[in-house]
Amino acid sequence: MKNVSLLLIMTVFMWSCIEEEAKENVVAEFPETFTVDIPSTLSNSAGLSAGRLRNTSESVSGNTIYGALREFIYVGEEAAMVLQKIVTVVGVAHIANVETFTIESDEDGRSKTFTFSDGVSYGGVNYAHEMIVEDEDGSLALQVVWNSNPVKGTAILNPYYINRLEGEEFIDTFYRLDYEESSDNTQQTMTVTIDGFPNHEELDKLKMTVVKEGDIYEVFGNSNHPNLELVNADLAVDRNYAFIARADDANDIAVAEVALPLSTVETADVMDDYSIYAVFDAEIKSIGITDQNLIDAYLTNAVPPAYFDKTSGFLGAGENVPEGFSSEFTDLSGLSPYVPNDVATLSVAFLK
Repeated sequence: MKNVSLLLIMTVFMWSCIEEEAKENVVAEFPETFTVDIPSTLSNSAGLSAGRLRNTSESVSGNTIYGALREFIYVGEEAAMVLQKIVTVVGVAHIANVETFTIESDEDGRSKTFTFSDGVSYGGVNYAHEMIVEDEDGSLALQVVWNSNPVKGTAILNPYYINRLEGEEFIDTFYRLDYEESSDNTQQTMTVTIDGFPNHEELDKLKMTVVKEGDIYEVFGNSNHPNLELVNADLAVDRNYAFIARADDANDIAVAEVALPLSTVETADVMDDYSIYAVFDAEIKSIGITDQNLIDAYLTNAVPPAYFDKTSGFLGAGENVPEGFSSEFTDLSGLSPYVPNDVATLSVAFLK
């Protein structure tokens, strides 16, 4: 994920301008957080490329099957963390009562103009506050809108216009973070959307929602993968990596299901027909392997759901429920991913 050091430099500058008494009230006047931290049982940077099976062992590793799940969740979380840093800067600037100013970026040497406004409306939604950042050519680089009581807001970033040195492959890349808290602050919801991911041949779009209530986190979403090759290269086609999951942060456990629907599918009801097991079963048969006992042995870890803990990662799948996983916790029937075609065709832009 792209750095935002020019924004952090700006934070230091404005922080020094704020009276000590006002500093003590920063948290009270502005949201303390704008993201939901996902437990490491579900978010991990060490995942593998989406779905590809390359070994020929008697059974495919659970970490191979589900490593990509944890990596894609990690990608979404990292995008959210970048935007969280920005929102922290916004909070400091808001307390400093700054309306507009311009700084020169240490990264690309270009001037960036920050402008703050109150009382804006987009798409029929009213927001108490807004901050925008423009590159010196007038291109919009960042937009944050928010309300504070209860906390609700949106942050949208184009990394190219924040730092031109990132390269033109980021010119059409957008990160969007939507965050809100319930009025009693017992539930936090975060949705991360990425459009124009720079490594577009592997992953071009992602939409993921995280709902936190107490120690329980529910995560669902889709990443889109153009021309995804699984087992048979002749069957490579655009697919979503659709997932639903739940984590218990207090007990360091998680449960998840993954599907690989075609990107053209127009229903979110994909977890059965396009389960990892069903898709790989069909692909293996397409290369001439038809012994079902052999296939079942190979895909033993692909039977949903999958179980994880913080220490070992993948623990098992299907009916082999590890100790400490209750039936209530492992029941994911109330969750569903997004509609694959909606994610494959999504577009992120600044609010107008």
